[in-house]
Amino acid sequence: MAKWTKKEEKELIKHWNDNTVVVVIAHLMGRSVGSITQKALMLRRKGLISGRQKKTGKRIKIPLQKELNPGSYLTKMTYPKYPPYKPTKKTQSQKAIESKMYDITKLLLSKNKAYGDSALAPIRIFSKSDGQEQLKVRIDDKLNRLIQGDSSIESDKDVILDLVGYLVLLLIALDE
Repeated sequence: MAKWTKKEEKELIKHWNDNTVVVVIAHLMGRSVGSITQKALMLRRKGLISGRQKKTGKRIKIPLQKELNPGSYLTKMTYPKYPPYKPTKKTQSQKAIESKMYDITKLLLSKNKAYGDSALAPIRIFSKSDGQEQLKVRIDDKLNRLIQGDSSIESDKDVILDLVGYLVLLLIALDE
């Protein structure tokens, strides 16, 4: 993955503020959609760009190479190394994975709202340990409940969902 230059960051910010769609930004900058998305997230965290609430971005038709006039801006562009993502038919397992991850996302968001973001930003009244360490303690508690629980893991479904949720939160905490 190529390192981002200040010039590229400024170009991304300009396109972002012009409400250009991420796919088009990726095409214009010769980077992957994932790379653009990650960089945009980092720039949002730094406060350099704002989030987007609606899908109202500029959509432009990107001409095929054979439709371009020689010497036009788009013929001089560098294109991504890999071809654009083409969706394929999903297997039953892939659909099940997406469905389960969606359920886990809803669970995490509802618990985050109910508990006031206490997992990632604890208020530290009694415990002075950081959020990562507190998450690890919660994970240990959930694993202990699984070990002490019934012999059939299906009866411990809520504990498993909580454990997956804490592991996701730990990944988020490690990234920050």
